[in-house]
Amino acid sequence: MLGVFWLFNLLMILWIWAAVKGSSETMQSMSGSEQVGAQIGTGIGITMLVVIWVFGDVILGLMALLTRPRS
Repeated sequence: MLGVFWLFNLLMILWIWAAVKGSSETMQSMSGSEQVGAQIGTGIGITMLVVIWVFGDVILGLMALLTRPRS
């Protein structure tokens, strides 16, 4: 379970990094109002990813703490 916990955290870090990088690359060719809309959408998307990350960490963290390691 501990491996799944760390793998989930790594996946979420990479996912958020890719989302921020992708949105910043596409915003360069947009007009002012399009950039504002893209920034709002990116902010909402990143917020949702962070919420999923927190819920996943709580659930997986509890499972990792409550399971016995193999002897």
